[in-house]
Amino acid sequence: VRDGARTLLCLAPAGRPHPLWVAAFARGAKSVDLFCPLPDDGGKAGAAVNLPFVYPLDQLLLMHYFTRRRGMLVHGAGLKLGKRIFLFAGASGAGKSTFAELLARAGLGTVLSDERMIVRSLKGELLAFGTPWPGTANIARPGSAPLAGIFFLRHGLRNEILEISAGEASERLLGMASIPWYD
Repeated sequence: VRDGARTLLCLAPAGRPHPLWVAAFARGAKSVDLFCPLPDDGGKAGAAVNLPFVYPLDQLLLMHYFTRRRGMLVHGAGLKLGKRIFLFAGASGAGKSTFAELLARAGLGTVLSDERMIVRSLKGELLAFGTPWPGTANIARPGSAPLAGIFFLRHGLRNEILEISAGEASERLLGMASIPWYD
């Protein structure tokens, strides 16, 4: 939602009288104002306030941060092999976590994530970074290296690698990238 020059992001779960949080920031902002209404404690002292800086706020803020800095969050697993990273992108249920577990068990390089990776263009080079958000395989490690290739995972009757055009790869990647579609 826009409020003049600011963008407002609001998490308002159903059944709550007030939002859990509202984040407000301007285009290109270096800071975010985060408003967390106190829970209605029925007049009792010491009501707990849950930490708001968790999913999805953390990813929403980083989505905006990286979009303005030549980068994006990608729904994918990342494997660091030597001095380069391969990204295995896929929709929910495509097998990212299963594939990451198989790679980790095989001891083939270092799996940085089984859920989300960051890709950024820095000094003319595409780099991939691990993130702190694990998927069902619970793999989340720091690390970065140049991006060597992207594989798009999907279920099939057999294992195969098919080369696709740059246009098709771009279309698939955008569907798995966290970018502000409304901006």
